[in-house]
Amino acid sequence: MSGGLAADAGQLAGENRLGFAAPVAALGDLAGIATGAVPQAWTLQGRGGGGTGYRVYAVCVTTPPAPPPPPAPVDTTPPDTTIASGPARKTTKNKASFTFTSEPGATFTCRLDTKAPVACTSPFKVKRLKKGKHTVTVTARDAAGNADPTPATWTWKVKRRRMPK
Repeated sequence: MSGGLAADAGQLAGENRLGFAAPVAALGDLAGIATGAVPQAWTLQGRGGGGTGYRVYAVCVTTPPAPPPPPAPVDTTPPDTTIASGPARKTTKNKASFTFTSEPGATFTCRLDTKAPVACTSPFKVKRLKKGKHTVTVTARDAAGNADPTPATWTWKVKRRRMPK
């Protein structure tokens, strides 16, 4: 779209008159006139004096920016956490290592037994385990903030070592 400003010979010599039509009442109402970034819906007409005939001045008009695209759909699907490996179900070792996965971009928390969950990455290692039953719980949280409602767990037992005879 384009627009313009016209001036013609006025009734009186040396007279220059500009007429503005809605939506502007004065040249200052066109905020972006210096850069050409002015609204589309405007008309400017003018009258120049001195018997010089018509003079035409052009003012370029920019097209307003396109509206922003609609927001991306909100992710409400929770991730699924999977523990791929851990210690044997019965072991004499007092340390263990776990590997786990979920969707790309997920972050994890790990909890050993009844301890507080801690931020973790795969592999997650624990040591100085006491004899008895233990459980590691891994919870994934996706980039949208959805937490896995069914965290993955791994349960095993650390047994006492038998002494050789």
